[in-house]
Amino acid sequence: MKPTGIYVAAVTPRIPGAVTIDVPAALDLVQWFSDRGVNGLLLMGSTGEFPHYTIEQRASYMRDVIKAASIPVLVNASHSCYDGALELARTARDAGAAGVVLMPPYYFRYSQDQLFDYFRQFGDDFKDFPLYLYNIPFFTTPLDATTACRLLDTGRFAGIKDSSGKSEYLDQILPYKNDHTAVFVGNDVVFTKMRTRGADGVVSGVSCGLPELMVGLDQAITSGNTAKSEKLEAHLQAYIAKIDAMPAPIGVKETVKARGLRAQEHSIPIGPALQTQLADFHAWLKDWMPAMLDDAKA
Repeated sequence: MKPTGIYVAAVTPRIPGAVTIDVPAALDLVQWFSDRGVNGLLLMGSTGEFPHYTIEQRASYMRDVIKAASIPVLVNASHSCYDGALELARTARDAGAAGVVLMPPYYFRYSQDQLFDYFRQFGDDFKDFPLYLYNIPFFTTPLDATTACRLLDTGRFAGIKDSSGKSEYLDQILPYKNDHTAVFVGNDVVFTKMRTRGADGVVSGVSCGLPELMVGLDQAITSGNTAKSEKLEAHLQAYIAKIDAMPAPIGVKETVKARGLRAQEHSIPIGPALQTQLADFHAWLKDWMPAMLDDAKA
């Protein structure tokens, strides 16, 4: 079934002092998401900091989460090399994932023709399972909209998650949306605009800490409640402005912490300036969140 609605781009809880995934904390998070009405989950995306972990760690983690989850789980199989991505994709499929997302190979830069060949070959080698393109130009070679359209034209891909934050990019992709091809926003900043224009939903980092906001906003948009969607959109942009001022995904993890869950172990040391910024953020969050939650459920 084609994914729609709010999919959480989940953070990956980590055991303090080690590059080791805190699986019990992750399973608590998955249950928390489910209880708040999200439609699904993306595991090991950029918000999930997947480059920190080995193939073996990612494989074990996805098996544990998929086994425990009561909502559909998409898995990011992206890797710096083709064979690594293919191994992860096959593992996700065999573990019972609802689909696999794949970004261009990270770190090194490639031409658009080389990316087309990369994805087309992947589609040939990984058949008969939902495979989604993943454009995230902040962290790897951009997948140009024309290249994405060429790939969607092959009929091999189940859709795309675009994290560019550019509405004009998604406008070029939206004509490919149909009963079998999903167009997902991957950057919350343009969610409201693109959901209104027909996008199937969002894979949302914001929903990791604030699922009520994104679920409420999606329901307001799809039901035509303009007054509520405008109010929640203002809340969304205020929150994004705060977390975008910090290294990704520190703000999201700190929001999870503020909600009483474990996930705040960060990948870099938190120096004095960032400590001050985080203290200010938590003070703002404490004042801002009650009204936002009331607006989301109203």
